[in-house]
Amino acid sequence: MSHSIRPDPVTGKRLRYAIFLCFAAAFGMLAAIAWLLLTGENGQAKDAPTLAIAIFLLLVVGATVNVLVAFGRLRLCYRCPQCRARLPRPTETKVGERIRYVCDACDVEWDTGWEISQRDSSD
Repeated sequence: MSHSIRPDPVTGKRLRYAIFLCFAAAFGMLAAIAWLLLTGENGQAKDAPTLAIAIFLLLVVGATVNVLVAFGRLRLCYRCPQCRARLPRPTETKVGERIRYVCDACDVEWDTGWEISQRDSSD
């Protein structure tokens, strides 16, 4: 049975957005540290830069978890973008092949745009 092959419109965007947020939070953390170093007096930290560092530290941790969750969704519990059914992980893939999930309900093979790497093939 031949399925139509469609690009997945969500997976790549979700992961790119999560990575962007992680880098933005890390940049904010560095900026807050620089702010603290430039405005400290006699070895005493001011309250505003210290609070900014604490906030950005929480954002970095949250953004990192978000990246791991976004990547985990692709690898562990992929859902069909059309009907939202949970699809099984492809089993017969070779190094260099595209990662595609088949939804029998929609009769679509979703192409994630990702490829199997040497490290992934041993899973």
